[in-house]
Amino acid sequence: MFNRIVSFILTIVITFTLVLSLHNSTQAQILPVNPGNGNNQEKVSSLPWWSLNRSFVCGRFWCSNIYIYNVNNFSPELTLAVPFTRDESTLQAQLEVESRSQLVQKTFSQVLSNLLQSQSRRDLIIPESNWRFWLPNFPKPEHPFTPQVEIGLQNNQTVIFVPTQPELSLTQQDLVTVTDIDARANGKSIEELASVWRNNLRYSMSQRLWGYTFNANYPGIRLVMLLAIAVVAILIICLITYLKSILKNWEKILKKEQDKLTNFLTKNYENLQQKTSELMVYNTPDVLFKKQSKIIQTRNIIQLFLRILFWIQFSILLLSLSLMTIVFADSRFFYRLFLGQAIFLPALWALISLGDKALAMIIQYYLNQWAMIAQKYNPLSNRYTLRVKTYSRALKSATGFLLNFLGLYLTTIFLGIDLSFYASAGAVAVVLAFLSRNLIESMLSGALILWYDSYAVGDIIEIEGNTGVVEDINLYATSLRNLSGELIVIPNRSINILINKTKDWSRVDFTIEINYDADSEKAMAILEQVAEELRQEPQWRERILESPEILGVDGLSHQGIIIRLLIKTAPKEQWNVEREFRLRVKQAFDEANINVGVPQYKIVQNIAKEMGKRE
Repeated sequence: MFNRIVSFILTIVITFTLVLSLHNSTQAQILPVNPGNGNNQEKVSSLPWWSLNRSFVCGRFWCSNIYIYNVNNFSPELTLAVPFTRDESTLQAQLEVESRSQLVQKTFSQVLSNLLQSQSRRDLIIPESNWRFWLPNFPKPEHPFTPQVEIGLQNNQTVIFVPTQPELSLTQQDLVTVTDIDARANGKSIEELASVWRNNLRYSMSQRLWGYTFNANYPGIRLVMLLAIAVVAILIICLITYLKSILKNWEKILKKEQDKLTNFLTKNYENLQQKTSELMVYNTPDVLFKKQSKIIQTRNIIQLFLRILFWIQFSILLLSLSLMTIVFADSRFFYRLFLGQAIFLPALWALISLGDKALAMIIQYYLNQWAMIAQKYNPLSNRYTLRVKTYSRALKSATGFLLNFLGLYLTTIFLGIDLSFYASAGAVAVVLAFLSRNLIESMLSGALILWYDSYAVGDIIEIEGNTGVVEDINLYATSLRNLSGELIVIPNRSINILINKTKDWSRVDFTIEINYDADSEKAMAILEQVAEELRQEPQWRERILESPEILGVDGLSHQGIIIRLLIKTAPKEQWNVEREFRLRVKQAFDEANINVGVPQYKIVQNIAKEMGKRE
């Protein structure tokens, strides 16, 4: 728990630091959707997508907003504009309007900085007992140190400027030039727009000064507010984390029960009718499939709640960050960023999670219904259980991929990220085309594997010399786990020839070589007797499906007589049966004094020739 709290605090600190460091004095805010009239103009900007001053299309112009203080509706104080013609570069027009807006904000910040430098902290202290007065949206009178902002003409253009004011140690400073293009873009005359802009700038200057007065009256209070917001958010997130841990433990218990049922259902039902009536009632395939389906549905609901709780935590994090941004004027416009994302993004991904789990439950329901019906016609096969498990994973992964892709696409639209650059990049298009070819091939191969039931999760197969248990299969790749514990991932498009060693049933192919001096008829009788005795034992009765088949003498070699025997077993049981059968054959042959074959050698010596050489 301590590590989670430390991680959360570090996340808040780093995020808030980046928020304040990625902009120059109230010049950063993400706008959820780029404003404009939908014109198909090229959208390229020199500013990052989260910048307040990022240009956008407004009618026949390129515009840029300037945000300084307006916390009531978070609307811009000024909207600058430049004309755009087909003969002019789009980037050039955007750079021009963005440079204007950045220059205006820089000038405004410089005037405010000069004003504060001329005043001491003691001068800024103004006693006020009503705590509501200091709320950002509380109506306040004009601050005593608010400088005059006037309208004048310079070079036949309307200019808004701060005149020289010795009492405030201010020299004349031009703030913004009001152009005819600005007036047309804002739907006003130049005189009307200049008056509105002057009032907005003067009001924003007054409100910013009240913020500095608050700092002088209550030094350190903003940090205390940040800490209080963080503590409340941490407590709520820790409470949700504890609830998630309870749900995860419950989900683990259900998973163990599901695994037990799956292991039972994958066994053969040949001797089910021979068991007690109680077992027949409670462990018939229909009952077990229904119980398995109920557990799976419950797990899906728990996983859905876990995802929703995660996004609630994420929403609380963003809400706390949005409240933190209000504390400081320089970051106040990030309120829209975090508040919008705190509502939209968690809601979007919660719906994606809900859709994903709803589809998963529907898929699981119909697969279980299909398996129960198919099991009635073939009660001795465990194939349907394996196919349900395999199809469920593959279909859920496919639907999950599509829904996550949809969520990412909607998220990028909400954030206003323009993906046209990447779509038009030739190199990226070539790479995507190449990757898509391999991806489509793997998906088609995976679909064919599932359609023809070539193998399923839990089967033991061999692909291109790689043997192992199928641990996972989806539309793109198959994962095998070999005896060494190594995970082998094979793209489905690379699978040409495969050997399934456990589909429907398996077989022991047993061969043994006995000595030439042994009685082969007696040896075959012993083999058949041992195999039949093994089959009659309760422990092995369900594993051996049919009576052993003696093929007879299968060959003669320099070591002895080769005898072959076949035993049909349940899937995956051939190795266990063969090991036990081999041990019993060894014991039976020892009692009957039948020796296994040994290499036969014949040494021929030409004595006469050797005698001649000696003489």
